[in-house]
Amino acid sequence: MNKSLNTSSKIKQLSTGAPIEVVPNEIIFKDIQINQTYEITVFVRNLTQTARRIRIFQPHSNFRADYEMQGAIAAGLSMKLIVTFETAQLDTYSDSLKIVSDGNYSIDIPLYAYPPQAAIVFEPFINLGFVRVGKEKVDNIYFKNEGKASGRVELKFDKMTDFRLEPNSFTLTQGQEYAVKVYYKPREAGIFRGLVEVVAEGQSLQKTIDINATSIEFTRFLIDENGVQSNFFDFGTIYYGQSKQLETYLVNNTPKQQKFKVKLKKGLHQQEDALKLQTPAELGLEQTERIMECHPEEGTLDSYSQVNIIFKCKPKVSEEQQVWTRTFALQKDLLRPDSDEFHYSAIFDFSDNEPLMNHLQVRCICPTIKFPGVQILNFGQCAANQIKDLIFDVENKSNELPIQISWPTIPYFTVNPVTANVEPEGKQNFWVSFRPKHTGNFSTLLNAELLGGIFKIPLKVVGGSQQIQQKTVPKRGPESLPEDFEAKHQQNSQAFSEIQDVEK
Repeated sequence: MNKSLNTSSKIKQLSTGAPIEVVPNEIIFKDIQINQTYEITVFVRNLTQTARRIRIFQPHSNFRADYEMQGAIAAGLSMKLIVTFETAQLDTYSDSLKIVSDGNYSIDIPLYAYPPQAAIVFEPFINLGFVRVGKEKVDNIYFKNEGKASGRVELKFDKMTDFRLEPNSFTLTQGQEYAVKVYYKPREAGIFRGLVEVVAEGQSLQKTIDINATSIEFTRFLIDENGVQSNFFDFGTIYYGQSKQLETYLVNNTPKQQKFKVKLKKGLHQQEDALKLQTPAELGLEQTERIMECHPEEGTLDSYSQVNIIFKCKPKVSEEQQVWTRTFALQKDLLRPDSDEFHYSAIFDFSDNEPLMNHLQVRCICPTIKFPGVQILNFGQCAANQIKDLIFDVENKSNELPIQISWPTIPYFTVNPVTANVEPEGKQNFWVSFRPKHTGNFSTLLNAELLGGIFKIPLKVVGGSQQIQQKTVPKRGPESLPEDFEAKHQQNSQAFSEIQDVEK
């Protein structure tokens, strides 16, 4: 006997697991009827490398195991059992089938028999996903009765202020499907996990439902180039007709893709004003007078991402502002600066009907530069092929913005420098030259172009030539000096400040 035990302890197995395998390892007879015989085939397989003896212990109730008596099971082979059940009374039965092998190894196979009853099935895990703080999320839990009888279901869970189920109890008939409403409204950001106990009549393999959710702050906002969140963007002070843009980023801090569309409305509007409708006449007038633009005006924003939004401002120049600028430049008296402030609301509409409101502001001014108090520059007489010059100052009276002044090319008259930027409260000297090529009287209009021609200040230049002098041939070559390359100028002996206005 001891020798047999020693031999058994040295048996080699095909795997490191159990020496025998039983398939199936659990036997369930469903929807049993009286005086009916039910059977299931069970296979017992030897997983070792040597023959193995098997012994079967019969159940003690209405279950029975039938098999053919044989010797040991060869390595890798299996024997067949027929498990049967029969009863004369409907009830729930449970028992076990014990199988013993060499080496005192034993295994118990559970045996069950159930009369017709409810079989409640449901999803044991519900993920509500991302839920916005303060907004209620509603979902469904589906229950189905796959059994042969009606069954009652009761849902039990600890009281939670943010979470509720409706209804908590219900009855399912055979084949019926029912949806239970899940309500979750978080009050603060975090991870939620709730466990719901399911108490069901009849057969139910699952006993609980695990409900998860992640509550976060759903926010969509604009940031500037420095990454600072803001809902107010100031273009500062610009000239009429001048273009300026601000680069911002629209941030989607939500787990959902968002489609957006931008509307620009004049004035500072509140959140509730975004839903107000405009008449076609109001909309057309606003589109005509609008000085703000947004690019892009619509698009799609992925979850947890951002898209570049550019606001452009270009105020239009009216004829009154042109006249005011010319008057300020040529009159000796100082006029009160002409300026206006414009306010716009940028409304971002999203697919969830929760608009994002941002405000834009710009201050527009006219150029405030001062020319000498004359409208005609009279060079007098200058011989042909000679040069006569006048020097005058232009002053920028603005203390906020510089201004660019340029001069176009016209015959016989030149201005140096051709283009100059005058700083706030700064001055710039301009050298105007008269260069006749023949005799005669010369008169033409010289426009000082401000900001690339947006504004123009007209000056009349007048000169005459009654004689022709021989054109000076400049000295060139190795014997020339630096001063030989400079044009010979004849400055008007009359000081510019003493030039009298000439009637047109």
